[in-house]
Amino acid sequence: MASTKLKTPRPSRWERRPEARPDELLDAALEVFAARGYRATRLDEVARAAGVTKGTIYHYFAGKEQLLLAAVRRRQQKKIAEIREALGDESDPVSVRIARLYHSVWERWTDPRARQVLRLMLSDVSIEAPEVFRTWMREGFVTNLRMLTSLIEQGKAQGDFRSDVDAEVAARLLQSAMVFQMLLHFEWGMNELAPISNNRLVEQGLDVFMRGLRYEHHRDTES
Repeated sequence: MASTKLKTPRPSRWERRPEARPDELLDAALEVFAARGYRATRLDEVARAAGVTKGTIYHYFAGKEQLLLAAVRRRQQKKIAEIREALGDESDPVSVRIARLYHSVWERWTDPRARQVLRLMLSDVSIEAPEVFRTWMREGFVTNLRMLTSLIEQGKAQGDFRSDVDAEVAARLLQSAMVFQMLLHFEWGMNELAPISNNRLVEQGLDVFMRGLRYEHHRDTES
């Protein structure tokens, strides 16, 4: 009688690469968290969305907070890399590079998925998982702030911007204006009540900011 050869079950995609970072799992997790909220999300739901078992998640992460932290860090690192690429060649004028940064960040916020993650972080994550929230702030907003501050300092050193400009304060004001306008424009219905095109808002806002950096105050002398 011929012997029956048992087939060895083919390992899952996660088991086949135990040393690789499970990027697909992190992407699926962030989508579930953003759709359901941190408190309501269960790891069973994440496992189903990622096409893995719940045990696979625990193979990589200690729990829900650690999973979200890894997912947020992956997304932030990806977005920062995209922004750095958008800045282009360092030999380009600083004003051009700031404009690229401004456009890149605003374009990111036009993506409903990005705003969904923003809502997630500003709602229950900030309360239920404060360390995740702090990491999100530090590796996103703070990194962007430092990049913009550095660009303004370069503009000052090259004589393109006013020497008396506080680069960090200027960067904070531009960043906060962008974030608040994004919330008004996309999340709080301002564009329905007082419509304005994205292009006009971005271009004119950037123009006002750049004029402030370049403007030189002259004191009239009495004859």
